[in-house]
Amino acid sequence: MAANPVPLVILGGGDRRPVRLPAEGRGKHPLTGYKGLDLRIGGRRLIELVLERMRACGSFDPIFVAGPAEAYRAAGLEARLIDTNSSFGVNIGAALEAASAARPGSAIAFTTCDILPEARDLDAAMREFRQGEPYDLWFPLVRVPADRSLLGASAWKPRYRFREAPGREQVEILPSHLIVVDPEALRLDFVFRLMGAGYRCRNRSVLYRLALLFGTFLATIVAHDLGRIVRGRRPTRVRDILLSGSAGAMRLGRGNAPVAEIEDAVRGIFVRREHRDRYPERRVRMPFVDGLSLALDIDTEEEAREVEESFGSRMHG
Repeated sequence: MAANPVPLVILGGGDRRPVRLPAEGRGKHPLTGYKGLDLRIGGRRLIELVLERMRACGSFDPIFVAGPAEAYRAAGLEARLIDTNSSFGVNIGAALEAASAARPGSAIAFTTCDILPEARDLDAAMREFRQGEPYDLWFPLVRVPADRSLLGASAWKPRYRFREAPGREQVEILPSHLIVVDPEALRLDFVFRLMGAGYRCRNRSVLYRLALLFGTFLATIVAHDLGRIVRGRRPTRVRDILLSGSAGAMRLGRGNAPVAEIEDAVRGIFVRREHRDRYPERRVRMPFVDGLSLALDIDTEEEAREVEESFGSRMHG
């Protein structure tokens, strides 16, 4: 167990309808329902395997599963449950409230129930986290391997391009499904709305996602500042957030953004100004890591079969 383990929430809600896949995913068969409960790998429910691996890592405590508690209890799952079964943003909010009550003042980690992280990938990522904590937000980016065949049935997933530093070559990455946040640092209402929009379009093209997220982004900050004006208070978000967000979005869309610039933009957008002023040395960190198992969530029947076959071959190898 790590010296200061981080509370972890495994998001275990369900998709009520099949997700829309990009053109690269044509012919794939999207999954619906509660993947953590419905999918079985090696004869065991996926959520059981995810819990087992997260507990074995030793970096997380306590560990929660956020989802419909009745369904998880009926399945006999032995875990600390956060009963929530709404939109992605509402689920995140309920999870943050419960985890913060269990460990006040602590950073909180989130992952999803539809990845099966390898121990070496998880351990390496958390070693990187420990090197520079505390962060306002820590979100690893997974390098796409030169051998694209290693992506297997997940080769259709949208990928992004960043530069590790100005002048360096572009690096193709996949977002990981592990994030650690300081709840006291964030504009939580803004985070919930943007995360909900991001989840709904998570497998669409990069440009489509940027357009939708930027629209949600503008609507949210304008509504917030109009509300302040009506109450006779000074608007605070349009100028503060818009400058960070528009520049970051344009560079991300072109694929030529040094990751440090994106980190600065994310801090300007999501972290409260009062917190930034109080802790100018703190930062958002988006490190490049190796570890495909942190990025390859199981969205399709084809990916589920591949994970099952891989798991079976290791069990009998």
